[in-house]
Amino acid sequence: MTRTRRNFLKTVSAAGIFTCNLWPPVSATTSRANDRIGVGVIGLGIMGFGHLQHLTFNRDNWNIEVRAGCDVYDLLRERAADFVQKQTGRNLVTYNDFRELLCHRDIDAVFIATPDHWHALMTIEACKAGKDIYVQKPISVDTYESRLMVEAVRKYNRVCQVGTQQPSWKEFRDAISLVRSGILGK
Repeated sequence: MTRTRRNFLKTVSAAGIFTCNLWPPVSATTSRANDRIGVGVIGLGIMGFGHLQHLTFNRDNWNIEVRAGCDVYDLLRERAADFVQKQTGRNLVTYNDFRELLCHRDIDAVFIATPDHWHALMTIEACKAGKDIYVQKPISVDTYESRLMVEAVRKYNRVCQVGTQQPSWKEFRDAISLVRSGILGK
């Protein structure tokens, strides 16, 4: 499959970055026998679990399957596995170490929803492992890390998207308009 931003968006639009169904059903082609795009979620706290829910609820429309989850906290891994089991009847493979998830051959793309200081390392390692990436904002803690991430994406021919969805939400656009109107003063 050609690695393009459009294909990546089709692959991972379920991230919660598009909370309503703005995208048509995915017709991506993967190397899997069941023709599903395999997804792993790294970080299963509030944001990661939200991604897991969106991905699971929309698995058929988006032609995806959440195959693995990772978190250092046992209870979050258990909650994610229980949720996927109840919703799909399938077992979610869980990991304590993100590097083990990246070795999972059936994963095509990963969602990184960990504390900010982990974003750069995990993104670079995901690129090396041949995974496409959706990473929560902020992309990194400084511009040096961001540059290393961009270099890795280019070097390994991966596609990466950073979660910057909020500025496009109606509430944020309305707030910007309100501030710019001058009604609030200086």
